Amino acid sequence: VKGNILWRIEGISITITGDNWLVEENDISHGSTNRWDFIRNSTGAFSEETEVAGDADAIRFFGSNHTIRSNYIHHFLLSESTGKPHIDAFQTYAKEPGVGGAFDILIEGNVCEDIGSQFVVLEDRSLLNDGVVRVHHITVRNNIFKKCGAVAINAFGFEHFTLTNNVVTESYLSAT
Repeated sequence: VKGNILWRIEGISITITGDNWLVEENDISHGSTNRWDFIRNSTGAFSEETEVAGDADAIRFFGSNHTIRSNYIHHFLLSESTGKPHIDAFQTYAKEPGVGGAFDILIEGNVCEDIGSQFVVLEDRSLLNDGVVRVHHITVRNNIFKKCGAVAINAFGFEHFTLTNNVVTESYLSAT
């Protein structure tokens, strides 16, 4: 996935699964969660529109041996979405056995700025269920992260995380 411009994508801009993907030199901006759905009333008929919000991540990844390199991810703004979306530049997770997981991932040389929530979210909640690590060996290096609305790097519940030679500014950093 190379050299694309993704602008005002609804929900997750790029999701990669499987093995050996290269995602590079993409310009991804202004993702949002501006959706409207209809609600069914007690008789089962559609009665009114309501705003529905969810995540609006730039890149979400699962699987193994991916390289995410030299992308420009910018202006994922809470003010451009409805509800209370969780907007991250990069995210992966394992929620329970058999759901999610990522390993041997390289995130390098990206520029991320003005991100509504977090730059990098890596979590393995599956450990709570069976003790098997499903998110591991993630390397985040040589990136520039400028201005996010929450914790810049949020990594927890897994093994072998390398964070090296990144610039983080106008944000705060936490890796647990």
